Amino acid sequence: MASYKLRISYGHRLREGRRAAWWDFDAGYRRYIERIARHLASAETQADEVIDLVYTELYGTRLVEGVRQSKFTTYMGRGCCAAGCASSCGMRWLTLTAPARRNFH
Repeated sequence: MASYKLRISYGHRLREGRRAAWWDFDAGYRRYIERIARHLASAETQADEVIDLVYTELYGTRLVEGVRQSKFTTYMGRGCCAAGCASSCGMRWLTLTAPARRNFH
């Protein structure tokens, strides 16, 4: 139960954009996100773009009625952050490469 409450608290701090939480997140997950992006991408620049898109999505740069839309807004603490990071990497890579795959015929 304590682990679940800690994950919820961590998610709230990330959602709120607290600097210390993001430093902690970056220290704990940056290499993991980079490793997944580099595995998926065919070029270094493409991997860097995936990494940037993942961080943008997780932090949330889009505003709706003045509120930043972070992926951590919907984080309920039931899964680990690593799984969410892997999922985000995969989705951003698919989004990035979809036009090229559609024109591949």
